[in-house]
Amino acid sequence: MHYQTVVADVNNIIEKYYRKKDEYYTRHRYDENNQEVYIDDELRKYFEDNDITYDISFEDGFESPGYDIDFIAVAFEYEGNLYLRTEVFEYM
Repeated sequence: MHYQTVVADVNNIIEKYYRKKDEYYTRHRYDENNQEVYIDDELRKYFEDNDITYDISFEDGFESPGYDIDFIAVAFEYEGNLYLRTEVFEYM
């Protein structure tokens, strides 16, 4: 597997958590069996199944009535390359 394949796979996993209708990312989604799946669990499984060194970090943003923001940072090293992606999660 090449570095660009890993990058594409990670981006594809993250994009599953984008709610197009509402135009924001969220920490969880529902799979085809209507079971909750969490972004960090899905990413960890991918990295561990492929023996990739990684780190996933969540940070609280802010809370207000009816609207919250959190952040995720996903970093990994593969074939001597470093990759970092951050996203904002919104909750309404």
